[in-house]
Amino acid sequence: FTTFDGQIPYFLAKIKFPKYHFEKISGSDLVFDLLHEASKKSYKVFLLGGQADSNEIAIKKIKSQYGINVDGYSPEKCNYPFPKDHNNEILTKINSFKPDIIFVGFGAKKQEFWIYDNRKILEEVGVKIAIGCGGSIEFISGKLIRAPKIMQIAGLEGLWRLMIEPRFFRLKRLFKSLKIFYYFIKY
Repeated sequence: FTTFDGQIPYFLAKIKFPKYHFEKISGSDLVFDLLHEASKKSYKVFLLGGQADSNEIAIKKIKSQYGINVDGYSPEKCNYPFPKDHNNEILTKINSFKPDIIFVGFGAKKQEFWIYDNRKILEEVGVKIAIGCGGSIEFISGKLIRAPKIMQIAGLEGLWRLMIEPRFFRLKRLFKSLKIFYYFIKY
């Protein structure tokens, strides 16, 4: 299944398609729900991506809070598609751990492309669920704080991330996200 990436697309979908029932499930909330399920079912979880220190801290927190078998790896940052040796190193680490669930925190688009391009290998390893989790590894570690609930409800999480991580790509992403209004009106 797919989740809405943000409150605004969720509201617009409800307006555009009133006869359908939609539910918004935040990707970051879904991560915690899956960790809870992993705990109940004794699933192994692998954290791929995020900052190296955040990945390590998140692993420790998950072990202590959920009591599950968890491992992770934060590869060196590089453009996608990854060089063959880079991707092979990632897959080797995943294969040696054999997780049931993998959270991929490479950032929007890159994580989805990576999951799609490696889906057959992940299935062969035994991965049941692979999910792009954006900044959730940093949220779990406590390195980043999620937007206050009121900003989440108002659809301003992107603005919050820009405020706490002022980077040009975040500003560019925020402006690019306004295209949704064009498509909403056009279709």
